[in-house]
Formats: sequence, structure tokens, C-alpha cells
Amino acid sequence: EEEIAPTVTSNYGNGGVDNNIKKSKQARTLLYISYFCYEFSELVWIFSSAVWLAALSNYSSLFLVSAYQVTAKLFTLGLVPGLSRYIDALDRSRFVSYLIPAQHACVILTISIMSWSLRWTDNNSNHHSLLRVCSLVLICICGGVAQTLDKVFCVTIERDWIVVMAKQDNLWLERTTVSLKRIYLSCQILGPAITGYILKSGGDVIWIFSWKLVSLVIVYIFMNKVYQLSPHLQERVQHKNTSDSLDIFENEEKVKMSPSCSTNTLPFYFVKELQTYFSQTVASAGFGLALLYANTLTFGGMMTAYLVSRDVSLSAIGLWEGITSLLGLLGTFSFSISQRYMKLEETALWSIVWIFICLSISLSSVLVSDNPPALSGALIIIGVMPSRIGIWVYDISITQLFQQTVSPPIRGQMGGAQASLNTVCEFLPFLVGMIYSDIEDFWILMILGYICVAMAMILYFLGTFLPYKRISYSMISSDQEVVNKLECHYTPKENEATNVELV
Repeated sequence: EEEIAPTVTSNYGNGGVDNNIKKSKQARTLLYISYFCYEFSELVWIFSSAVWLAALSNYSSLFLVSAYQVTAKLFTLGLVPGLSRYIDALDRSRFVSYLIPAQHACVILTISIMSWSLRWTDNNSNHHSLLRVCSLVLICICGGVAQTLDKVFCVTIERDWIVVMAKQDNLWLERTTVSLKRIYLSCQILGPAITGYILKSGGDVIWIFSWKLVSLVIVYIFMNKVYQLSPHLQERVQHKNTSDSLDIFENEEKVKMSPSCSTNTLPFYFVKELQTYFSQTVASAGFGLALLYANTLTFGGMMTAYLVSRDVSLSAIGLWEGITSLLGLLGTFSFSISQRYMKLEETALWSIVWIFICLSISLSSVLVSDNPPALSGALIIIGVMPSRIGIWVYDISITQLFQQTVSPPIRGQMGGAQASLNTVCEFLPFLVGMIYSDIEDFWILMILGYICVAMAMILYFLGTFLPYKRISYSMISSDQEVVNKLECHYTPKENEATNVELV
């Protein structure tokens, strides 16, 4: 694709315009580099943590993996809505300057505690001692905070920074959004594959620890440079005292101080966020996207533990996950091709239907679960791998619908609400996994995910696509009525002119 910059205007002639375009390209390049470093280090950490937690349970139970994820989701659900509000209110540079070091510090601390736990477990047979339990609790807490800050960072970049940098240029915004998804999927390919090979070769936590430190330096420096190169990102400083987002804060402070309202706690804020969220025109599509997070038919932590228990090597798991991510990367190109011939709403429709069809194949593995594992596993993989194409097309489509329809003062808040809904749905399979922790009960999680995908498809069709088609039809009908009226209005004059000529 040809490199483009957002439309810019300048009072200083062509030289000023060229300089702004150059700065815009530099800012986007630095944004891509920092995003790659951040996501690569994060995916390396996520893959490694799933393997280490499975090792702490001797690869015999899903309980530790599920407990870790449940704790992380609870932290995300409780903290993301509140933190996301500051995306709309604070100076962007200061916000990310606090956010980036805090997230990396939490991950580094979790790695250190997990490394000690692995060494302690190898040297001690008492797996229920108070010291070991305390270390596992700390792992869950620090890891949960790290995941929370990771969600806030992604919301900041994807729902605020690039939208502001686009300067209402939808083509620039579309290409930048797709490029960020491609970077993420490339990291999903490289991260697990490289990490699986290193762990299999005897690599220790030093690999992840070192890369996190490198990522911290690069991301911190480059993100601040992006801020300096993008004047629109700095505008909030000039008018923050009169911004709509701060008016919202002031109104809520009045509500908290009101004698008739004693709900000044976090649940109150979360309910208010959801009320605003579901008032958006594309709320049903966003909720459908959240439901996809309840799908366990993906190479996540639980499936990684499941495959390890079936004697699948770490390098093989990393390879399959990389191939699946490669197909997801293909989905980003499918989105670009689809946008040439379809509207955004139509692209989202075929992608969610495609996901449902593919996962129907995977679900059929439940019917042959009593046969040799090879057949059941093959059906799961055959369905899961192509489904990633539809998942990423749908993800990009819904992200763009929100970027184009949500007003700027609440953009960060709505991104936080979306992340919270994603977390709620992502929480469900881990909660079920804690109840049905036996590996043989994985089929229950498969059925739960399949039902959620079906609900997402129905919600999008009824709540977003049909209203879109009705609006489009009414607009076409209105345009036709206007044309008919114009024809009726001008036809007599034309006939009158013809009669005059005849006379």
C-alpha cells in the first residue's frame, strides 16, 4: 500500500505542509516500532506464563492457569473503567509516561516471583506450604495489575492516539488500524515460536526479563517522541479546563456529593460507563465482539495447558500458534480487499458468519471424543485455524465502527468500557475451568464458547446490520423522491419553453 499521511493544512505555504507530512510519517513509523516492541514482549510473557503455571501444577490441572486468569480479569474489570477515564482528561504524554513503566515493572516483578516459585517447587516436595501459596497469590496479583495496565495502554493507542493523529482522515485511520493489527499478529507469530524454541533449548526467565527491559526503554522514548511530532496530540493541554470529558467528571462529582446518591464507589462508575456504552449506535456489535472473548477454541493459556498434557512439545505448540496467527494476519488483508467492494457493515457480517461456520467444524470434535485423540484434535485445528481470518476481520470492522461514531470527549471511556466487557466474557471460561478443572472436561468450555459466538452473530445481525440496511434503504428512497420531485418541477418548464419556440 502506498504510504499516506493525514490531510493537513498550513498557513505557511507548501513548505509548511511538506514539513507536517514528514512529521506525520515519522510519528507513525515510531508508533509502529514502539507498538511492535511492546506487543512482542507482552506476547512472549503471556506464552511463557502459561507454560510456567502449567509446570507449577505438574501439567495435570487447569486450576492454576484458570485462577491466574480469573484474578487478572477481575483486576481488569475493576480498574480499566476508572483508568480509561484519564485517557480523555489528562495530558497524553504524562499519562503514557506513568503507564508504560508501571506495566513493565509489574511484569518484571511477576517474572521474578514465578522464577523463584519454579526453583522452590523443584527443590521441595511440600506443594501446599504457606510460602508457596503466598508466592502464587503474589503472582496472581502482580500479573493481574500488569494485564490491567496492558489493556489501558492498548485502549490509549487504538481508541485515542491514532484517531487524533488521523485528523478526521478515515482512509489514514483505516490503514493505520489495519497496520497495528498486522503488527500484533506478526508478534503472535514470532513471540510464541521463538519463546517455545528457547524454553525447549533450556532457556530461563532471563530471556523474558531482558526483553522486557529493552521494551521499556524503546517504548518509553519512542512514544514520547510520537507525542512531540504530533501537534494534535498536544491540543488537550490547551483546552483541558473546558473539555467535555472534564465536564463529565464535574457532573459526577456533583452526583457523588448529592444527598440522594450514596453510590460513589467503583461499581457506580462502571454502571455509568455501561449506560453510556449501550447508548452508542453500534453497541450491539461491540457486545458481540466481547462475546467472542468467551471462545476457548483458540491457542490461549488453557488450550496450551491442554495440549501440553497431551504430550505436545512446546516448540510444536508455538509453531501451530504461529501458523494460526499467520492466518489471522491474512484476515487483515482480507479486510482491506473486502473494503474495496463492500461497506464496513457488510464486511463485519460475512466475517462473523465465517467464524460461526468454522467453529461448527471444531465443535463436531465433541461427537468423536471417544475415538483416538488424533481425530478429535484434527477437527479442532481444522476449524480453529481458518476461523482466525474472520475473527480479525470482525475485530477491525467493529473497531473502525467505534472510531467513526463515538464522540471525542468519551472516546477513551468507551474504549475502557469495551475492554471491560471483553474481560467479563473472557472471565467466563476461566471461571468454568476452575469448576471443571479436569482436562477431560474441556468439551464443556468448547460448547460454552460456541454458544457465545452464535449469540454474537445474532446480535450483530439484528442490532447493527438490519438497522444499517433500513437507514440505507430510507436514504435511497428519499433520494429517489427528491429526483422525482425535481423531474416534476422542471418538466413543465421544459414543455413551456418548447411551446414558445414552436410559436
